[in-house]
Amino acid sequence: MRRVLPGVDLAGVGAAAYEPGSGFADPTRPPTRSRRAARPGGATLQTHCEAVRVIVEGGRVAGVETTAGRVATPRS
Repeated sequence: MRRVLPGVDLAGVGAAAYEPGSGFADPTRPPTRSRRAARPGGATLQTHCEAVRVIVEGGRVAGVETTAGRVATPRS
C-alpha cells in the first residue's frame, strides 16, 4: 500500500486492497448532483469553506456559521 500511496497512515488498518482497473471516484459529483436537485427549492452550494457550528434559535436551526461567514437557513 505504501508503494501505491506513499505517506499513507496505516495505523489501525488490518487489510487494504488495490484494484487499479476497478474504476474511480469523482469527489465533485455528489455535491454537483445535490446542488442541481436543491436549486429549484432556492438552495445554493457554498464551496471552499468549513462549517464551524450550527446556529440554533428557539429550538430550530437558524443558520450555519462557516469560515466564510454565516449562512441563514430561512424556512417558508
